[in-house]
Amino acid sequence: MQKPLQALLDKLSRIISSASNALNNSDQKKNNTENKHLEEQLKILSCAVEQNPCTIVITDIKGNIEYVNPKFTQLTGYSTEEAIGQNPRILKTDKTSPEEYERLWKAIMSGKEWHGEFCNKKKNGELYWESASISPVRNSEGAITHFVAVKEDITQRKRMEEKLTLFNKYLEAHVIERTKKLKEKNTKLLNEIIRREQVEDVLQENVEKIQKIASSAFDTIIMMDDEGKVSFWNEAAERMFGYSREEVIGKNLHKMIVPDRYYDAFQKGMEGFIKDGTGLIINKKRWHV
Repeated sequence: MQKPLQALLDKLSRIISSASNALNNSDQKKNNTENKHLEEQLKILSCAVEQNPCTIVITDIKGNIEYVNPKFTQLTGYSTEEAIGQNPRILKTDKTSPEEYERLWKAIMSGKEWHGEFCNKKKNGELYWESASISPVRNSEGAITHFVAVKEDITQRKRMEEKLTLFNKYLEAHVIERTKKLKEKNTKLLNEIIRREQVEDVLQENVEKIQKIASSAFDTIIMMDDEGKVSFWNEAAERMFGYSREEVIGKNLHKMIVPDRYYDAFQKGMEGFIKDGTGLIINKKRWHV
């Protein structure tokens, strides 16, 4: 409850208590000055209460309504005549638990102020929310004679809170769903990576086997890249051409093994082979110098 409203509630409680004492005290009845001052205070307070944007309800010790301000009638749909003498239970719904009402009465009957929220029902059945502050009013002897409730309509705020709650639940569900899908994709990707690694391991093993077979073959086996540079040179090639593997790997094959007088023709043949896969030397095992 906002501080200005709390101050109003405190002042209202004090003046009601003073008015009650004045009516029950014969000496104060005879004191016109005090009565006049009290009357002025009541007029000022009455104006503030009547024009207050919050609903203000005053009940007796049993909870029967003795006063409601215009905001109450505007909000609930009950006229002043309909409300006076009634119990605030006419506004009650099952949205507020019995335990909460029990705590409320326990607090105000023990002389304490109670703060809380109600989901109440208008005369037409429409539900609305209020933030309430209820305080007891005591007489000069300290006995509780009335209760004053100042309540603020918070229906719009509660609706926004409900929308935010629903939106948060939607986001949480969306995050859970997206997380599930990402986990599935990650699992699938991980399995694919594992499968590829296994395939690569098998290919590497096969390459190593082929290299071992090619290295120990009796026929000369030479491999080169698309630039004509040697990438594989087996032992038979070492024996035939006299170059070790270390001497030829990465070097131009033609310059290493082709006689100078045949180099230009061989180079043209190589260019044709790179272009369309054909050439005079394709599938020839060896040549003679």
